Amino acid sequence: MEMERINDDTFLLRIENQDLIDRGTSIPELLGNPGEIESFFHSILEEMGVLNQFEDSDGLSFQIMPNPDGLELYVTRIVDMGDESTDERMVRNIVDTIQHSLTDRIGKKRKEDKEEGKISPKPVINTEDKSSTLKPIDVTVVFEDFEDFVSMAKETAGEFEQSVLYRYSGHYFLHVFHPVKKPEEVAAKMALIREYAEFSRISWEVLQEYGEVIMDKEALETGKQYF
Repeated sequence: MEMERINDDTFLLRIENQDLIDRGTSIPELLGNPGEIESFFHSILEEMGVLNQFEDSDGLSFQIMPNPDGLELYVTRIVDMGDESTDERMVRNIVDTIQHSLTDRIGKKRKEDKEEGKISPKPVINTEDKSSTLKPIDVTVVFEDFEDFVSMAKETAGEFEQSVLYRYSGHYFLHVFHPVKKPEEVAAKMALIREYAEFSRISWEVLQEYGEVIMDKEALETGKQYF
């Protein structure tokens, strides 16, 4: 395991697959057992000394990002900063976290693509494409259990432009976004979603504010790859 400090309030823990195996668990087992996730990461934070450094915090927030080598755990403390509001500080921490993650991943991806000769010229944008006038699919659904998400991921990976998996109040939620090119595409995509999940009464805004991100941006593709 490796630990890196992103800023004053955020740590990044890189946990390899072997670290999980040594502790008798795996990514699928953790994601399928919310109770185990909490106790597992608490023991990891205690082992790495993170809890001691965050003793003055009012709470901790977590973001988990699975990757081929294991997973990345971002730990951010919540504190009262007087002149700087909690929201402002949280936004700054989120921006720092996202920038760090994207910079690291984009750099690795570009290096791999360059070595494999996959980098191609920028595509020519068709300014006459009128598909952008159609309302995109932008929905949030809830699964009965984690296995339903896995089933959906195996069958629908690549069908949607963006998908984010959240855990909130003991349930798994998926937010899906996809630009629509043809009107008939909406009904087909919606029917596909309803095979595995129900539309959620809890909004995406609530999940963004209070939910825990389990898989970001390409949740369906990540789910298919690992499960």
